[in-house]
Amino acid sequence: QTLKIRLAEIDAPEKGQAFGNRSKQHLSAVCFKKQAEVRPQTTDRYGRTVARVICNGADANVEQVRAGMAWVFDKYATDRGLYAVQDEARAARRGLGVIVSRCAVGVVCGWAVADNGLRFGRA
Repeated sequence: QTLKIRLAEIDAPEKGQAFGNRSKQHLSAVCFKKQAEVRPQTTDRYGRTVARVICNGADANVEQVRAGMAWVFDKYATDRGLYAVQDEARAARRGLGVIVSRCAVGVVCGWAVADNGLRFGRA
């Protein structure tokens, strides 16, 4: 069965944005053609299942953040452990951490669609 799934509690760049293709490639490396366990949380306004996804024992949501290919989605985060993983990726300057590490202390950085690709600001 094919499902449209949005990974819960995290946010990642879209295709066409900086790191968008790398993020998708990393997720494919974690899950493509592997046994997956989908743990649904809700359905979004586009009809997608919002879920945690476990591929061959690896939590894809966590692995995306660990690799610096996604951020914790503050508005929807319930797993506080994701923040430690995000901090580790940022400190190691992995993936998006290269950009995020430039943000001021106390400022939660995220990305949003802008004419020039990425912009940062307070959450």
